[in-house]
Parts: sequence; structure tokens; C-alpha cells
Amino acid sequence: MTMTSFHRGQFGPTHDIGLLGVDDVLGTLRGYRIFTTVRTVAGQLLDQDAHLNRLFNAAEFIQMSVGNAIHELRDAIPTLLQTNQCHKQDVVMQLFLSGGGVQPTGMSALDAAWPSILVREYHPVSDDLLQNGFKLATMAHERAFAPVKFTFYASSVIAHHTVVKQHQADDVLFLTCGNNPMILEGSTFNVFVVQNGTIMTPRADDRILAGITRRRILEWVDGVETDILWSDRGEWDEMFLCSSVRGAVGVTMVDGKPIGDGKVGPITKEVMITMNKALNRLMHDGCYYP
Repeated sequence: MTMTSFHRGQFGPTHDIGLLGVDDVLGTLRGYRIFTTVRTVAGQLLDQDAHLNRLFNAAEFIQMSVGNAIHELRDAIPTLLQTNQCHKQDVVMQLFLSGGGVQPTGMSALDAAWPSILVREYHPVSDDLLQNGFKLATMAHERAFAPVKFTFYASSVIAHHTVVKQHQADDVLFLTCGNNPMILEGSTFNVFVVQNGTIMTPRADDRILAGITRRRILEWVDGVETDILWSDRGEWDEMFLCSSVRGAVGVTMVDGKPIGDGKVGPITKEVMITMNKALNRLMHDGCYYP
């Protein structure tokens, strides 16, 4: 099925949406483009308001003028849900605000941000990964403007060409730079570790993007935000990752070595069950809480 997307007031086939147009100098050539990714569940956009609010707050943080862009995105969503038959199939929507036209200086915006929504098929996490967990590989890297979700993912691509391939892993886990590093986040996900029954996640400071699913998990479980030293990994019993598209999934190996007993742990499974209950409640009652 051909997906329908939205770009600057127009709806059309996803493959015809030109986000990389030469007129979008700030977004394409300067990297001044932010976004959020969210899936649909039973014809609804999961945590829609939270994603729109995060996008607006990110724009404000980087001094991006939004004009009516957030309202345009919000107004376009019902049409996209209907046109893409989201009551029959789940999809992934990526909501963008892009810098757009440029002043003669080449570095400042000519007008307000340009809104777009790209729609693509939703592919759930495979049964193998759900049962056996992800394998991660570490790389020292701290993103600039980490609380903002830019479209610049060169570090993640490089990681997949290097450490991920070296360890035959599925994805990357970023660490702080320097001596005695701390764990941060993955390429497109947050991480949690379990130690002696305590669920911990890196604190939401200027070094990570505090994801919406991460926030939900902290609301649902008795979790702790704290600095987590990489050198303490031998004491971890479990590890799991989370994102809006993947949900919560176990991590059983990092840099070729097992976390705990190398299996998806019982607390991780409880978190996964809690998230599934929340999704089922959303489908039946329209409320995303377990």
C-alpha cells in the first residue's frame, strides 16, 4: 500500500515528498531540522500531545520560529490517520520542523519552520529479539544539543560501520568521553539497567534525549534517574532499551559479553508486560495507562 504523507500544507505519496528540496537550505545543508517519531495504535497516534509538545519545546530551545507549524502538524494528523487506514494497520509517523528558506547570511531563517509528516510502514520488533534481547556495542560519543532530536545521525551510522560490525551487534550504546565513562543512550533509544532489584536509567541532563517512552516507564515503575558507570557493568543483573516505536526490549549482551546471565530478565519482562497492557488499554479504552 502506498503511504500518504504531508509537507507544507500538501498531502501526497510518501515517495513524492521532497524533504531534501534545494529551497530548504537550513534544513538540508545546515542540519537545522528537528523531528519526533511515533507509531499508531488502533487508529490513534501514540502519545500525540507529548510528541507535539516535545517538538515545540525543542524548537524553542534552539530558537526556531514555529509560527503555525505545530497547528498545521496537529491538523494534518487526522487526515493522515484516515487516508493511511490506520484503523486497519499501524504505521510510523515522523513529524518534522525544518529551517526552510535562508537569509542572505546563509545561516538564519527567512521565515517560520516548515512542517512535514512522513508516514511509513510499522515493523514490530522481531520475535527473536523479543525473546533473546538486543546485542549492543559501545562507542564514546556525546551529542551536541542532546536534548533536541536533530536529523543528524552520522555518529550512529559510523558506529554501525565500526563497533557494531566488530561485535556483530544490533545497535550502539553511547558512553561519555574520557576516563571512567558513564552510559548515555543508544542511537534511537534510551536504556535502563537493573541492579539488585533497582531499575536505573541515566539522568535526563544535557547529555541525553529524554524519550517519551522512558518517561512513561519511570511513571509506571519505581525507577531511579542516576549516573551509571560503565565500569559497574559486572554488577548489572539486567538491561533493557525503550523507544516509541520499539516499546521496551531486553538487552542481553554488550561488547560481546553477557549482561547478568545473558537472558532477558524477569524485571525486564514485567516492564514489557506493563507496556503491552498499556497498549491494550489504549486500544479498548482510549487511555494509555496500564
